[in-house]
Amino acid sequence: MTLTTDTILGQTLASTLTQSSSEKNTTALFETELQRQLIANLKSQKVAQESETSVTTDAEIEAFKRKLASSDASKFFQEYNLNKIDELVAKKKAELMEALGLNADAQPPLVGEARKIALQTLEALLDDYKKELQEQMEAEKKIEEQTTTLSAALQNF
Repeated sequence: MTLTTDTILGQTLASTLTQSSSEKNTTALFETELQRQLIANLKSQKVAQESETSVTTDAEIEAFKRKLASSDASKFFQEYNLNKIDELVAKKKAELMEALGLNADAQPPLVGEARKIALQTLEALLDDYKKELQEQMEAEKKIEEQTTTLSAALQNF
């Protein structure tokens, strides 16, 4: 009787181990397939995003070429720098409006004299920032001109 009980226990244990390993195997296969599909999905999303940005970039490049061809280079770069400054000032204005509590969703909203003072402060800060950006761009332009002149002089040596 002992052999029979040992045999039955052994068979039951083996059956349980086999089921557990097959269940583990199935779970592992499922996890592997899920990971594979997730990775494939993420890659396709990344490719779609890259193609969207490259289309935008190609359109921007074509606009840049047309604009450059329609005007002389110095005028174009002057306009380009002014547009760049305007974009930076707009970003800074949004940041400062939030910091000063001038947003529409500010809690509590500024009213009366406090709002007037905040708006004056905002304008003064933006004017200073714009002047700083213009000076920085002019300095970069001068450095580039000096570098070009120096390079030309060195090549003549």
